[in-house]
Amino acid sequence: PELGGLFKAIFDVVPTRSSLDEGMKRDSDELGKPLHLRENDLVRRLCDSEDSQVRVELVRFWPTGKLERIATGTAPRSALVRVPKPLQSLYVTPNLIHTQDGAAGEIAPIVSTVANEQFVKVRVYIVACSQIPARSLFGRTSDPYLVVKLNTPRYLQGVYRGVTEHNDRAKYKANTLDPYFGAWFELDAMFPDVSELEVQVWNANYVTDDLIGSTVIDLEDRWFNPQWHELKYQRKKIKEFRPLRNASSELSQGLMEMWVEIYRPEEAVNAPVVDIRAPTTTEWELRVVVWETRKVPLVDGHNYANLYVTGELNFETIEGRLDTIQYHETDSHTGLKDGRGIFNFRMKFSLEAPCKFPRLKFKIWERWLLSHTALGESTLDLSPLIREASLTSEPTIERQRRWVELSHADWPGQRRGEINMQMAMVTKQYAEAHPVGNARDPPNENPFLPEPPRESFFSQVFRSAGYGRVACCCSMFLVILVLILVVLLT
Repeated sequence: PELGGLFKAIFDVVPTRSSLDEGMKRDSDELGKPLHLRENDLVRRLCDSEDSQVRVELVRFWPTGKLERIATGTAPRSALVRVPKPLQSLYVTPNLIHTQDGAAGEIAPIVSTVANEQFVKVRVYIVACSQIPARSLFGRTSDPYLVVKLNTPRYLQGVYRGVTEHNDRAKYKANTLDPYFGAWFELDAMFPDVSELEVQVWNANYVTDDLIGSTVIDLEDRWFNPQWHELKYQRKKIKEFRPLRNASSELSQGLMEMWVEIYRPEEAVNAPVVDIRAPTTTEWELRVVVWETRKVPLVDGHNYANLYVTGELNFETIEGRLDTIQYHETDSHTGLKDGRGIFNFRMKFSLEAPCKFPRLKFKIWERWLLSHTALGESTLDLSPLIREASLTSEPTIERQRRWVELSHADWPGQRRGEINMQMAMVTKQYAEAHPVGNARDPPNENPFLPEPPRESFFSQVFRSAGYGRVACCCSMFLVILVLILVVLLT
């Protein structure tokens, strides 16, 4: 049969390894990397010619060393992979890549032979993963862990004695989509046969664990690259952000931050290990005082407002676990016509430093009968405060009292009032030695919070309607008198 059809038929039945397929597509400046034949792999020998036809030889290499010719012939260049330029021809043998410069019989090797196995130590550093999908059975999170392994050919399984796999299930990260691993592993590779590194991220379940995603690295591409060796000897970390893939989806399953180091066994003994473990955290208490509000606009159709303020803290631990959202709510200041409410209310939150994405959200609400309407909000980034807490040796960190401007998505471009607040962070040990109460509860100190000087609800309503102080008192007296008469008559 014509070679083009045979070529297609063979590759439909026995696909080539992706590393071999990609190797044939490399440009001439990348051909210094070795391309090895492995068990049941089909390899294309492409010879460049001046016309549109390319001479092709299909071969299969067996572990015993036998090189079996499958077919020879010619095929249109367009039907095959691109032949690298400017080489005139390319030959692939079991342990060597050659080029031919046109002179009859003259063969010039461009890489050294690897006929003898090379044993190396592989150190895999995995810092963190981000944006992995939720895989838990009862929730919107995952419990990821790592499996790091060298893919070993079938004919070496049970024979090769090097360390080829680490399973870190016992150290899974609970309830996170952005796990910080801070882990490193050492494996024993052997070129050319044991040279494919695979890093997998699994989700720990009660019954059966499931694969989230994985990434595969050809170690030979790095080991035989002079530039890679130059960076290695300069002790430069070639950090990578690699996408995680899963055969069940065409979409990325997250990103992995990692890097790989490869050493000869005698080099690995003296090469120091980089410590990437998560930093030690300390527990802190965040104390927030909501003093007052001003310039809060009224809802359309209302001539006064009943305001209260909420505070909400959320953050991720350094290991990527989303901490429980902490929430506080002030008491209400009713009958406000100008949006100026006085609260003198303390909120206490627990958090740790360092942590990721610490956010404190304030909201001003109007309480009207049975409805609650958010009038404005502001989210404060606490990262500078957390950074200072991670570096300081002092037990307290204080921030000055200030006004925070509010906005709201339902009223774009409008100022929705301001909150006067004050913050302080104290260590857990300091908080236990110098406790304070929530709201205005005892112990009420540092700072002392007085009771807000508020008018009664009826006084504020009558005043907002335009009545004077005496009229308000008379009106209130009449209302109370009517209520007493009703009670007596019934």
